[in-house]
Amino acid sequence: MMARTSRMTMIVLASAFAYAVTPAMATSRSACRRACRALIAHGCAGAFDSSRHCRARVLRQCRMDGTTQCDAAAVCTTSCSGVVSACESANGSAGQSTNPFAFLAQGTCENFGFSRCVEHGVEYCSAPGTRNGCNRLAAEDHRGEPLVTVAFSSDGVAYDYAPECILVSSGTTVRFHGFFFGGSFADEPLVGGDAPTPDPMSPFYPPTTSGTVRDFVLTQSGTFPYFGGDFGHFIESRPFGTGLPWGAVIVDNAP
Repeated sequence: MMARTSRMTMIVLASAFAYAVTPAMATSRSACRRACRALIAHGCAGAFDSSRHCRARVLRQCRMDGTTQCDAAAVCTTSCSGVVSACESANGSAGQSTNPFAFLAQGTCENFGFSRCVEHGVEYCSAPGTRNGCNRLAAEDHRGEPLVTVAFSSDGVAYDYAPECILVSSGTTVRFHGFFFGGSFADEPLVGGDAPTPDPMSPFYPPTTSGTVRDFVLTQSGTFPYFGGDFGHFIESRPFGTGLPWGAVIVDNAP
């Protein structure tokens, strides 16, 4: 999830600037550097070369379009504190400086909140019913589809579900399908509940611990969160953490 969050933010940045129109007078370099500091810090993380090119692209677009997009992104550095805090608590990193995973988890959660805010707008941060980082503003709409597949895999650094936050109709079959390296429930069990606590009332309970495909027919309306079984755990064999393998399915009974 860490790598995907950074990639997602960069994609959002690119799409946000895609409609550029050149004003009569370019915004000054110094104004863009000040305004775009937060956007660059969160959206251009990565290898030095890609980071440098991302920074140059953001500043170039700011000079053409003005600071509006960067100003909006700067608001996201503080607006999603509730989402970030919930993420840190789920990871067991809130206020735990002795946890070797704490620093990494805090950075991951900050980037998660920022990228969701940039992608879905500041309204996402205060939207009601957020569970495992998912609410109706962030949900990918699949209503009316009889079968929706949520892919599960690992990029060698972090585990990830995609799409992790979905909106479906009652009666939809939601299929969790493991792909590529690490895409087995034996490697990362599927658990129903608000991370990191299993919920015996969840439609995804009991945990799925074997195989690569599992179908669930969801008929009851509501929000049903899920997460990977190693969520928030520090594991020596994964020094970069387990990412944010979590999400939710929102079932809508509305016609």
